[in-house]
Amino acid sequence: MCSRPASLSIKPTPTRGSGSEFYRLENEKHDPSNLGGALQAALKEDGRLPIGVFYESSRPAFEEEDITLKQGTLVKSRLGLTDQEWSAAVEEFL
Repeated sequence: MCSRPASLSIKPTPTRGSGSEFYRLENEKHDPSNLGGALQAALKEDGRLPIGVFYESSRPAFEEEDITLKQGTLVKSRLGLTDQEWSAAVEEFL
């Protein structure tokens, strides 16, 4: 089972100033597992921009939790139809 972490991070770019207008969230004792704290950090207006990981959650990917997607993609699914019903449905839309 593969799970992808959901995360949001912002990094400074070389085209933006000297760096004094940025601060690292990890230096502010920011907890990236706290969604409320992540929103507060993103909306904070003190003249500086926070950089780093705002929010991170390790949970199963959507397709790993959805019972219909565990069997494969919906495009390749025959939706429980017999071969004859499937062929008729495909013919109708071609």
